[in-house]
Amino acid sequence: MPKKTDLRRLPHQKLTQFRRQAVARVQECVPIMDVVHSMGVSRTALFHWLALYRSGGWDALDAGKRDGREPKLDAKAIDLLYRTLTHDQPTR
Repeated sequence: MPKKTDLRRLPHQKLTQFRRQAVARVQECVPIMDVVHSMGVSRTALFHWLALYRSGGWDALDAGKRDGREPKLDAKAIDLLYRTLTHDQPTR
């Protein structure tokens, strides 16, 4: 079984190119499983990219910033915590 490619480490531009190349290969009638094995991606990921392409064209394959978890502390709370831990006096 070939090793899967860890796409999370790619810059957004490279990831977009990778996705487009995979979809283009399927459009060139290369069998799905051949694309999966040769590019080291999961079949699920490839089908997801194909669905994105079919619903929104090439632009839908653009890799954007991944959403992260919302911070639990706002800037004021972080400042207070920092000052408390470092015994820093508040700036006025």
